[in-house]
Amino acid sequence: GNLTVPATTPAGDYFLCARADDNAAVPEQDENNNTRCTTATIKVAPADLIMTAVSGPAGGMTGAKINVSDTVRNQGQGSIAASFRVGYYLSPDAAITTADTRVGTRSVTGLAANASKSGTVNVTVPSTLAPGTYYIGAIADYTNVRLELDENNNSLAGNTINVTPGADLVISAVSAPAGGARGSTVVLNNTTANQGAGNAASFTIGLYLSTDPAITTADRRVGTRTVSALAGGATNAAATTVTIPGTLAVGTYYVGAIADYNNTRVESSETNNALAGNTMTVQ
Repeated sequence: GNLTVPATTPAGDYFLCARADDNAAVPEQDENNNTRCTTATIKVAPADLIMTAVSGPAGGMTGAKINVSDTVRNQGQGSIAASFRVGYYLSPDAAITTADTRVGTRSVTGLAANASKSGTVNVTVPSTLAPGTYYIGAIADYTNVRLELDENNNSLAGNTINVTPGADLVISAVSAPAGGARGSTVVLNNTTANQGAGNAASFTIGLYLSTDPAITTADRRVGTRTVSALAGGATNAAATTVTIPGTLAVGTYYVGAIADYNNTRVESSETNNALAGNTMTVQ
């Protein structure tokens, strides 16, 4: 009859053996002569996954989506019945490994011997990725769940992609009451916008009092608020309660805000993050 080699069988040379009364159900005069094996071995060669193609666009932005296409092939003599995943990566060099930045995956349900499967996946360039030039790469069975003849030939580098900043954070509105007393609290209404096409990771807004309408980090910071993330084209508004410093000199001040005041996020423009609002008389 036909025999099926288990999918978990390691690659190697094996004898094919048969054993009579394998479950020892029949009493015999000699229980030690029931097995016979072939004189020659058979070679077990399982599947062998490789990437034969991977590609993407020549340019992209942090926090934005790109399409990545790939082809995975099983060049082994054995088939893979169960599913496995292809991982997509951005790497600073052509050696694609799981230590690189994984940006997406796709599932392959199975792959017969000498068969290939292609796919295209829409992935997101991380908003925290440093702008620069990267190789687009892929790794077949990147989680290493399927047994293969060769576990060291699963990765492939494709074309390079120039990643530019996708976010552009601005303050679109800031306001406060017309007056306040030193040592008291006031509410500063502030709205930030991401006018870029890519998503922005979390950042912090600095709230200031300034003697002139040019708001900078050299002015008196009276508070902050954190925005967890902001999609491209989105806005985020809040009313933030701050305390007017008791040591602040009496006078008239502009209220202002700076998006990402501590400069933790790379943006397409780093010179448009500040905005001055109304003036407030401090007594």
